[in-house]
Amino acid sequence: AGQATSGIGGSIVVSSGATQADNKQAGDIVLQSGAGQESSGAVIISSSDSLLASSGHVSVSTGAADTAGSGSINLTTGDSLSAQAGDIILASGSSSATSKGANVQITAGDGRDGGNVNILSG
Repeated sequence: AGQATSGIGGSIVVSSGATQADNKQAGDIVLQSGAGQESSGAVIISSSDSLLASSGHVSVSTGAADTAGSGSINLTTGDSLSAQAGDIILASGSSSATSKGANVQITAGDGRDGGNVNILSG
């Protein structure tokens, strides 16, 4: 995308194909690193730093559904046969001494029966 010196920088939108056909799924978007003998490549999704205002948000969400369940979000690490499997670290940022630290909030969905928040150990 284009850079700007006095305005808003260009955006990049990646969109898969839609379908109007009954009982057909729209196209997928797959971001995947390359495989390697020593190590596979990383997939990094992040916003950049900002000097004068808030940095950009990173949002991961699924779409709503009218007549079926909405999509799930799976955050998992791969298994390991000979070493420790990868960790999942959920952490909020630190603030200066004069500001409050950021919160971490986990909320289950509302419904006829509310959803559960389950934290399990191995």
